[in-house]
Amino acid sequence: MRYLLEPKFLDRIEAAIEFLIMIALIIAAIIKFNTDLVEAAFYVAMAAIIAPFSGVNKAIRRYLMLGGFFLGLFAGYFSS
Repeated sequence: MRYLLEPKFLDRIEAAIEFLIMIALIIAAIIKFNTDLVEAAFYVAMAAIIAPFSGVNKAIRRYLMLGGFFLGLFAGYFSS
């Protein structure tokens, strides 16, 4: 269980989760593209922020994603 505390292992897990969230946001943008172009653009912007290869600092990326999440809640993008 000592391997769970290694920083390289945790960084790999974080990168994998970021990649999966990016893919999910791109899929959501493709689904919403026909009905709401602004919402699809929002999802693409969120995917660009969280992309592991975007070059945005991890701390800034977290704040941008949190702000984008609250903006999406305010705009009603996450309601069914």
